[in-house]
Amino acid sequence: FDLKSVLEVQLGEDPMNRKTKRIKRVNDLFELSVRAWRCIFKINETEITVLNIHSGIVDFQKDQRGLGLTEIALHKKFQIRFN
Repeated sequence: FDLKSVLEVQLGEDPMNRKTKRIKRVNDLFELSVRAWRCIFKINETEITVLNIHSGIVDFQKDQRGLGLTEIALHKKFQIRFN
């Protein structure tokens, strides 16, 4: 799973299409959900800027979302290193 490539495609092609993307507004920013990852971004007239990428898993005991053990371990490592 190549998150960078997925984000490039999702944000590069009609980034606000809620029919094909899980997007929600967060104040003056937007959050795109890709699997259990969250991408915070902003849009102006000419560009899209990614401000933050974080794990969407809050409780590792309950919130597995059908992920494999390898991806769950990656989310844990990511949270330990960047949170």
